[in-house]
Amino acid sequence: MSMISRILYFIGGVVFSVSSASAASSEVFQDDYRAFLYQGQTVAATKLAAQALGQAGEDQEARFALGVSQFLLAVENLGHGLYSYGLKSEYHSELSGNVLDLPFLRLPVPQNEAPEQVSYEALRGLLDQFVTDLAVANNTLSGVTDQDFDFPLDLARIRLDFDGDGHGSEREALLYSLIAVAGRVNSDNGYLVDFDQSDAPWLSGYCHLLSAMAEFPLAHEWEFAFNTTFHGLFPKSDLPSSQINLEFATVRDAMQAIIEKNGSIPRYTRKPYSMSWEEWAESDPNKTYRQYKAMRDIAEFGAIADLVAFFHLFNWPVVEPERMASAREHLLGMIATSRENWMRIQAETDNQREWVPAPGQSGIFQRMRVDQDTVVAWHLFLDDFEAVLQGERLIKHWRFIGKGINVRRMFEEPRTFDPWLIGQGSAVLPYLEEGDLVTGDTAMTMLDLFDGGFFAYFIWFN
Repeated sequence: MSMISRILYFIGGVVFSVSSASAASSEVFQDDYRAFLYQGQTVAATKLAAQALGQAGEDQEARFALGVSQFLLAVENLGHGLYSYGLKSEYHSELSGNVLDLPFLRLPVPQNEAPEQVSYEALRGLLDQFVTDLAVANNTLSGVTDQDFDFPLDLARIRLDFDGDGHGSEREALLYSLIAVAGRVNSDNGYLVDFDQSDAPWLSGYCHLLSAMAEFPLAHEWEFAFNTTFHGLFPKSDLPSSQINLEFATVRDAMQAIIEKNGSIPRYTRKPYSMSWEEWAESDPNKTYRQYKAMRDIAEFGAIADLVAFFHLFNWPVVEPERMASAREHLLGMIATSRENWMRIQAETDNQREWVPAPGQSGIFQRMRVDQDTVVAWHLFLDDFEAVLQGERLIKHWRFIGKGINVRRMFEEPRTFDPWLIGQGSAVLPYLEEGDLVTGDTAMTMLDLFDGGFFAYFIWFN
């Protein structure tokens, strides 16, 4: 063997050894990282990823893992804060669904029997911290390049420690949070996903979207709505409207007493043919049912009344206008990251358990069709949405002909937000202009391309 051959052989051996060691190190890191997330130890996962990134420099896997755990930590911190204040996130009503069904208040946090006193300022503080935490995750994710990597995660096994006991319970599974916020999340082949370089801008886009959603209430003042209608969400806090909770407790106890005495929930029964109307009206089963129904109606319609009152008080003055401008920038950021997401998706050559698949790839949501028409429709939406946010296209209002609403100015020159007056028209008068309008035809074209399921695709694609 010549000297040159020996040198080349030596170099090749060194490269192979380093490559093998790097692969082994990567596998160990991924296993340890997943173990932390599956146990609900998000802080430990974050520290591990930060340490791995510090040691490896520009390691794509470590940077992506750090961004993922920082995002989960932002959600966990918000959920833990809501748990600390005793959020009742699982109040269900047969007629009205969840009371004040707001996105940030849907997190399925465990019940806290001894919560802290909530306040308007405390709730604003949680949202403000949420925006700060999302910015940290977004900053990390924006540094993930289009260099290939593969990071499998089983979403069904990830836990979030909402109650702060050091581990995540089955009820604190990430999937519960996804279902609570986005509705049903059905996968045909489980929830094991091979995340890759395409998914970094996707998650970055969600950081932007959630930040925009949080910036909106922070830009406005809604303390009276909080004091008047949030008693059902924080039943153990002493709010100005908490007397309603005491009255509801009386109703609930009366319903429970009837159930215990009757042995089951009283049901309506038809009048027997052998019994007169007078006899039937005075019969014990019918009287018990009427008593129970009267109590149930108070509870059910009380929940509806709270919801109506909340929307009645939806007249929020601007207190931090810069946050509205920030919300717009976040929405533009979401559009930019979505375009980058699809650029990377369509450049992929593999096909293994994709989160958002390209046409021809297989995703875990096989009932959600992704073909070229879907991709074209999504980019049409992004183009129109960006044009609206930039003020280049106007939103049509039902009562104004030939003019439209400049949405950019609504963000940059915000006024008191009142959806009723926006619908009536007087609140949009300062923003009316002549120009290119977004028409219903454009919206119908996109809906047709999405098979009428645009909202589901929006939640998925962001």
